[in-house]
Amino acid sequence: MSLLNQNSKMMKHLTQFSLFLSLLFLLYGVQGLSQNSYTAPLSGEQEVHDVTSPATGSVSLELIAGDSLVVQGSFENLMSAVDTSIVGGAHIHAAPAGRNGPVIFPLNIKLSADGRSGEFRAEDNRFALDPATFERLQLRQLYVNIHSLTEAAGELRGQIVPAGP
Repeated sequence: MSLLNQNSKMMKHLTQFSLFLSLLFLLYGVQGLSQNSYTAPLSGEQEVHDVTSPATGSVSLELIAGDSLVVQGSFENLMSAVDTSIVGGAHIHAAPAGRNGPVIFPLNIKLSADGRSGEFRAEDNRFALDPATFERLQLRQLYVNIHSLTEAAGELRGQIVPAGP
């Protein structure tokens, strides 16, 4: 086989491989151009009034079709039961880190028997985003807050930020 034939076959394979990679990008890469996954690690240290608490938790959020937010996650070991008299006890607020803001979405919680731990199930926590709330999400100006009987101002807080690296 001549060197010209070998180069021609190699170019054909490289072209096919490039087309394959381009197709993969078109099918899967476009999703990566806009952020769809968010997270909110929960801790007392993120509260504006800095709470020392053994409680921990994490919330995952998925943006669906650009205007629907699905929330799921869990928390455990609050110092006392969730204070459900404060807009259900857990919700999403609008404000940047270090500031308090208004409640925009109450979260539905499946509480443990003692009320000190709980779960946010995706099927119970889906919210429509208006353009202003979508913009706040993009600017990291939303946070999750959980209120307990001991810490009525909030025992756990987590700023909602893009997930991943």
